[in-house]
Amino acid sequence: LMRVYGALMWSLGSIISSPEVPRVYIGSFWDAPFRNLGMAGLMEAEEADLVQELASLPEDNVMNKINEIARRARLVQVHVHLMSYMREQVVTKWVGRRQAQ
Repeated sequence: LMRVYGALMWSLGSIISSPEVPRVYIGSFWDAPFRNLGMAGLMEAEEADLVQELASLPEDNVMNKINEIARRARLVQVHVHLMSYMREQVVTKWVGRRQAQ
């Protein structure tokens, strides 16, 4: 199981360009009872985590949208400050040349 997990992470590393490792759920989602009872606790815990994450997706989506709007607003604010500074520099240099003539 660990070899398969490691191989999957290695393959996903070249596809997903994120510094964070994605969560991979390990489980057997059949209706049949587990044959290996030693892993039953892990499988049930993973299934519960997956169901919980799927239930929280709508809430996360709203927060992601709010964070994206805030990020874009900060970028617009930086752009406005840069354009204002550049305009001042151009006007100052242009007026300085006219006065020198």
